[in-house]
Amino acid sequence: GSNVSLVRAGNTSFVVALLNTTEQMQDAAYTNLGSGLSYDDAGNLYGAGTVFNDNASNYPTTTGAYDTIFGGGSGSFKADIGITKFASDGASLVYSTFLGGSSNECPHSLVVDGDDELYVLGTTSSLDFPTSSNAYDPSFNG
Repeated sequence: GSNVSLVRAGNTSFVVALLNTTEQMQDAAYTNLGSGLSYDDAGNLYGAGTVFNDNASNYPTTTGAYDTIFGGGSGSFKADIGITKFASDGASLVYSTFLGGSSNECPHSLVVDGDDELYVLGTTSSLDFPTSSNAYDPSFNG
C-alpha cells in the first residue's frame, strides 16, 4: 500500500509519498526541501521541492525526464526545482525531473488541471529558465 510521511534532517523537511518506492528516494527526500503536492484524476501524486546542490546526485531522476542534470547555482544555497510524479498504486515513479536554469529556483505550489496538465508555480533567478516559444513573457525581469 501507499503511505505519506514527513521526514526531517536538520532544518529541512520533505513530504514523502509512497516512501517505500526506493531507498534512493528516501535518501533524496530527507536532504531536500518539499514545497508542493497535488494529484490527478487517476490518483497519481505529484511532489515538488527545492533540490540543493550538495544532495542533487541523490535526487532520483527517471529515464526520459525533462532534465536529468542539476543546473542550479549561485550563492551559498545552489538550488533547482525537483518534480516527481508517483504512480497511484505507490509501486513506482512515473517520472522525476529537475526544472531550472543556471541560477536558483524554488517551487511554491503545484496544480493539476482537468486535462491532467501540471502547473508549477515558483520563483527563479535564472536568465535562462526554460520557457516555451509561446510564453507570455519568456524574459527574466528581475
